[in-house]
Amino acid sequence: HALKPNRQGNAGPLDMWLKPEVYRDLSPMPHVTSIHTPALIVETGAERKDLQARMLFNALRALGVDAYWVFYVDAFHNGRWSDADKRDYMTRLLAWWDHSLKGTPLPASFSDRTTTVAANGEKAELTKNEETG
Repeated sequence: HALKPNRQGNAGPLDMWLKPEVYRDLSPMPHVTSIHTPALIVETGAERKDLQARMLFNALRALGVDAYWVFYVDAFHNGRWSDADKRDYMTRLLAWWDHSLKGTPLPASFSDRTTTVAANGEKAELTKNEETG
């Protein structure tokens, strides 16, 4: 987390207000027009509060960058991933690397540019409220 000292640029808890340039520099958004590399953006329920991953995905797609967004509803940073989520994540990640490094076609699970995965590993639908935050 960027608010903790010694993480990216030694940002401190007051820097967001006292040194906003630190956060501008850490954010990919001001630099999004320079991003051309295909991206697989993975977000978990823990990150859902700020929507930065979804904003980045939307910006990349608007700029024509080959981007995919996967949201694991019930997964969190502290390791609370179901076995189905872990399996889906690893399968998806390996397919992405095979595609990106070897040119292997992406599997059907990538047919939608955005995917929401429920705890049971099944595709889930977000409500409009969940989708926008």
